[in-house]
Amino acid sequence: METYINKEAAKYLRKYSIKIANKLDELSTWEDLALQAIEDQVMGLLNGLGVPYSIAKGIGLGLKYICSSQ
Repeated sequence: METYINKEAAKYLRKYSIKIANKLDELSTWEDLALQAIEDQVMGLLNGLGVPYSIAKGIGLGLKYICSSQ
C-alpha cells in the first residue's frame, strides 16, 4: 500500500490500520460491494477520525485500487 501513497498518508495508514481493517472486514459482509464503496467508506472513516480529506481520499483510493487488482 505504501507504494501508492506518500509518507504523510503512510503515517495515518499505520496509525489507524486496525480501524481500517475493521472497516474492510465489515465491508466484506456486504452482498453487493462496489469498489467505489471501499474508497468512500474508508475515506469517511478516516476523515471522521480527523485525517485531512486529501490524505483520507488517497488512502481510500489506494485500497480501492489494490482490491480491484485482486
